Amino acid sequence: MDHLDRDVLIKELKAHEAELEEQNLQLRENQRAMEESRRTLEEYQGRYRDLFENAPPPYFILDRFGNIKDVNRAALRLLGKRKKLLVGSPLRTDIDPDSRAVFDHHLRSMLLESEGACEIRLKTGAWVRMESRRVAAGEGPARIRSVLIDITFGKEIEADLKQKEERYRQVVEAQSELICRFQPGGVLTFVNPAFCRVANMEERELIGQKLFMFLTETDRERVENLMREASPADPEKSIAMQVTIADRTYWLDWIGRALFDGDGRLIEYQAVGRDITEQKRVEQACRDSEERLILAQQAGGVGVFDWDLETDSLFWSSQLEEIFGVPVGEFEGNYEGWASRVHPEDLTRLKKFHQEWFFQSDHNEDVMEYRFNHPEKGVRWISVKARLIRDKTGRPVRVIGTSIDITERKEAEESLRLRSLQLEAANAELESFAHSISHDLRAPLRAIDGFAGMILQDYGTAMDGELKRRFDVIRTNARRMGQLIDDLLTITRLGRHVLDRKLLDMEGVVREAWMELKQSFPESGAELIAGNLPPVFADRILIKQVVLNLLSNAIKFSKPCPDARIEVGSYPEDRYTVYYVRDNGVGFDMKYSEKLFRIFQRLHDSSRFEGTGVGLAIVQRAIRRHGGRVWAEGKEGEGATFYFSLPA
Repeated sequence: MDHLDRDVLIKELKAHEAELEEQNLQLRENQRAMEESRRTLEEYQGRYRDLFENAPPPYFILDRFGNIKDVNRAALRLLGKRKKLLVGSPLRTDIDPDSRAVFDHHLRSMLLESEGACEIRLKTGAWVRMESRRVAAGEGPARIRSVLIDITFGKEIEADLKQKEERYRQVVEAQSELICRFQPGGVLTFVNPAFCRVANMEERELIGQKLFMFLTETDRERVENLMREASPADPEKSIAMQVTIADRTYWLDWIGRALFDGDGRLIEYQAVGRDITEQKRVEQACRDSEERLILAQQAGGVGVFDWDLETDSLFWSSQLEEIFGVPVGEFEGNYEGWASRVHPEDLTRLKKFHQEWFFQSDHNEDVMEYRFNHPEKGVRWISVKARLIRDKTGRPVRVIGTSIDITERKEAEESLRLRSLQLEAANAELESFAHSISHDLRAPLRAIDGFAGMILQDYGTAMDGELKRRFDVIRTNARRMGQLIDDLLTITRLGRHVLDRKLLDMEGVVREAWMELKQSFPESGAELIAGNLPPVFADRILIKQVVLNLLSNAIKFSKPCPDARIEVGSYPEDRYTVYYVRDNGVGFDMKYSEKLFRIFQRLHDSSRFEGTGVGLAIVQRAIRRHGGRVWAEGKEGEGATFYFSLPA
C-alpha cells in the first residue's frame, strides 16, 4: 500500500469513526428518550391501574367470548367473589338465567359495534346497566371494556310504578262507571271499557272524537255552561242527562272535574258517569205503581191512613174521606176527628182495644171492624187492617193501615146467617123426615120379605115354578128397597158428619176394605194390584166408604171377565194427590160419564149388575167434603178408571 492510499484510508477511518461517534451519540439519546418513555409509560400504567382498581363503578375486561380477563375491586364487591375465581371464568355464569339471552345478544353486537349497552340482572338479584366499548389490545384480538352501573333502585321504582299503573288500570277497567278525560274543546283523550261498552265503540275509535257527539243540543249547552263555570276554587260539577246510543237510551249521572296547572290554567277535564237508567226506570215504575195504587184504591174503595201517635196527626187519603162521607180536605186530621164519627156503641170497645194493643200486646198487626155514622147513608161498617210501628225502646209511635167499607159484606153475612139458620132447620126437618120414613118403610118391607119367605117355606113345594119366581121377585125388590133406604140415610148423614182429619194410611185402608169385600164377594176371583199409596190427611170413616164403594164397583163390573184385575194407585198433581181405582171390566160409554155420579142414575141393566145407583153419589159427596173432586174414564168392553183427588 503506498502513502497516498494510506492517507485516504486514514481519512476514511476518521470519517467513519466520527460517523460512528455521532451514531453512538444518537443511540444514547434514543436510549435516554426510550428510558424516559418507559418510565412515563410505567407511570401512566400505574396511574391507570390505580384508577381502574379504585374506580367506584365495577369494571370488567372481557374477551369476545365474554370471559373475564380483568376486574376491579368494585366488580369483586358487586359479585361477591375473589379475583382469582373470576379471572378466566365466563361472566355469563354470574348473570341471572332470565337475562343471559340479553347478555349474549349484547356480546354479539360488540363484534360489530364499537360501543353499546344493555340492562341485565345478576344472580345476586341486582339489576345493572352494562355499558361496553370495544378496545384494541395491541396486536391481539380486541377486548371489551364494560362498566356495570347498579340500577336496582331504579328498577324497583319502575316495577312499583308499573304495579301501581296496572292496579290503577285494573281498577279503572273494572269500574262499572264510565270514566273519560277530554280536552277543553271536548276531544276525548281517555276512555275506560265501561265507556266503550255504553258507546258501542272501540277505544281507538273514541279517542280523538268529541264527547259532544253523544249529546243533544240542549244537553251540550248545559255541559258547556258547566265547563265554563269550573274554576280552581270550584272545579267539580255534576249533571244528569239522557243519551241515545245505537238506538238505546241511557240515563247517565256525571260528576266532572276540571284539572288546572299551578298557574291556574285549564289542562283538561275528567268525568265519571254512572248509568242510572235502571234507577230512572224504577223511579218511573214507582210513580206508575203509585198512580195504579191510587186508581186501585179508588176502584176497590180502599182508604189509607197514617196516625202519628206523638203529634196526634192523622192523615186520611181522599178515598178514606169519601168512605166516611167527609168532603175532600175537610177532615180535622186528628184522633178526635175520627172518634167523632165512630158509632158510640163501638167507640168504647175500640179505645180499650187501642190501649191494650199499644201497651199490653207484643204483636204489631191487627184487623178490626167497627161501625161509623155516615152523614148521608147512616150507619155503615168498616174493616181496618193496621200496623203498629214502635221505636227502638218498644214505645208505639205510629199506626198505618188501610180501610174498606164492608157494609154490603156485613149485610150479606147477616143474610147468609139467617139463610144458614133456615137451612139448618130445613136439614133437621129433612133428617127427621128421613128417619121417620126409614122407620115407617122398614117395618112393612121387613113384613113383606118375611111373610113372602114364610109362604115359600110353607107352601113352596105346592107352588109351580112361575109362582115361586114371583115370590122371589117380591123378596128381591123388598131387599133392594131396604138397601135404597140405607143408602139415602148414608147420604143425609154425610152433610152432618164432622170431619176428623188425621194422617191416614191409605195402603192400610185399601187392604182393610179389600178383605171385607172378599168376604162379601167370595165368588169373585179378581186380583188386586196395589201401587204407591201415600198417606193423606183425611177423615177415615168417609175415605174408607169411598174406597169400599169404588172397589165394590170394580169387583161387580169385572165379574164377566175371567182374569179380572183391579189396580189401585196414585200420582201427585199440583197441591193434590190423585188416587185411582182401575178395572178391566165392562167399562162404559164416556158420553154418559156425567150421569155416573148422579143419585139413582145407572148406566147398566140392574138385572145384570146389582146396585141402587147411590154408591158413586156417596163417593162424590165425601170427596167434595174434603175439598177434592171425582171423575172417571172408561171405554165399553175395556174397563173403567175412577179418580179422586185429596189435598196433599
